Amino acid sequence: MASAREATTRSYLQGFDVATGVAVKQPTIMALGKQPPLRLNDEWTPMGLSGSGKVEADVVFAGYGITAKEYGYDDYAGIDAKGKIVLVFRYEPPPKNEKSPFQTPPSYSNHATLRAKANNASDHGAVGIILIDFNHSGDEQKELLSTSNSLWRSGNRPIAAQVKRGVIEKWLDAQGISLKPLKEKLTGRKSRRRNTCQRPA
Repeated sequence: MASAREATTRSYLQGFDVATGVAVKQPTIMALGKQPPLRLNDEWTPMGLSGSGKVEADVVFAGYGITAKEYGYDDYAGIDAKGKIVLVFRYEPPPKNEKSPFQTPPSYSNHATLRAKANNASDHGAVGIILIDFNHSGDEQKELLSTSNSLWRSGNRPIAAQVKRGVIEKWLDAQGISLKPLKEKLTGRKSRRRNTCQRPA
């Protein structure tokens, strides 16, 4: 413990860095498979919490990207996300009972936060994350988050982006995959499932 005299001559204030903004440097490009690059800020946007770099990997569907072991819920159960890009829904599934860790909109649990999804993706070895919003169908002006609204700086951050629902659906439809029944299965179950949707990036 410092003496009164020491306290008058020594500062106990500690400096630390705070992220107050983020800039998207050019060229910033995203493409799905062999398709032409998507239009920045129109069809997709990088997320503020994203790391910097280049990623090219297979894409695997990981539900809401949530692991809630205390409830027996794990979107990563049965899939291998290591070295892959995970495709996840925004928000969280509806609560099934009073013991559920999830909440009813417009309230959401910590599991629904972008930070939690990014952390969980990294914990499962994913190198990237693509977020899609199924709650803003037909409301495209509000669908993409601004980079500043998804800002977060901490730890090992995967490359992260949000892509419009219509863009992802069109890409998957061409491969015979529909997201709607996958989402219906997620909202209809509360326990572990096996996800089988996997496609090259």
